[in-house]
Amino acid sequence: MEAIPARTPERQAFYDRIAPMHLSPLWEKLHNLVTAEPVPECVAAIWRYRDVRPHLMQAGALITAMEATRRVLILENPGLAGQSTITGSLFAGLQLILPGEVAPAHRHTQSALRFVIERPGNRPQARDLTSYVGRCAAAWE
Repeated sequence: MEAIPARTPERQAFYDRIAPMHLSPLWEKLHNLVTAEPVPECVAAIWRYRDVRPHLMQAGALITAMEATRRVLILENPGLAGQSTITGSLFAGLQLILPGEVAPAHRHTQSALRFVIERPGNRPQARDLTSYVGRCAAAWE
């Protein structure tokens, strides 16, 4: 990796002049963008449902689905604290919808996968999920 060029007063004055135009010199940033070794910010983490579920249920007692809009506990990677992501490009969370509640329909610009983890009675069957997806799609028509 090459050395970072010295920051002279003339160069700093130039950087200050171009900053209002939202420009910055690549030669000042390249060493962070192209590294000799990967420098991941994410760290290994695991969320066991049996450990998270009590907190999810407590959230149901603290805030209504309507009040929260989306009553979701974010699975936030410890290496990305405050960024609301599980990786640099993926959001993950656990949403609680209690019996009798309705989650408002919404759209995603990114792909979204939904897994039903539990429901009253028994485990969801494929026909239940197909019916659910059909009802969600109908809400957009």
